[in-house]
Amino acid sequence: MILTLEHPDIKVKRTVSIPENTNPGDLHEIIQKIMGWDNRHMYFFSAGDSIEITADPEGIISGKRILKSGDITVGELTDNFDEFSYYYEMCCFRTLNIVKTGEEAYREYPEVKAYEGENLPEETGSYSEILELIGNGFPDESLKFDLETVNSELKDK
Repeated sequence: MILTLEHPDIKVKRTVSIPENTNPGDLHEIIQKIMGWDNRHMYFFSAGDSIEITADPEGIISGKRILKSGDITVGELTDNFDEFSYYYEMCCFRTLNIVKTGEEAYREYPEVKAYEGENLPEETGSYSEILELIGNGFPDESLKFDLETVNSELKDK
């Protein structure tokens, strides 16, 4: 799978293999880890025009079929959709497009195979603030993506 942050001026990409039986709630946790975020906000997944998946379906009103995170696996989701989206931090909508690569190599544990771009701060008010941080060279070393550490943490989870 390839996870790409959706914004024309920001290039953040992670290519990750995950266990086929991973549910979207666990995928949310994996995304949090590989993006350097701390799980401070609500999230949901959207697949096509028909399905939304969330931990708490009570707050979602969309006209789509609503599933709880444990009702479907990522393997089942990618069998039916080549691409789906992950929405996080609802005020700013950090949107990740998740694309099935066609060369899925499911594993016993998640593993980042490749990456592009550093982690983004979780608590920014807007994309313009993120772009300003990028332009200033990311002064915070904690935003540096460390492939070896992330994969070690994913394996030990």
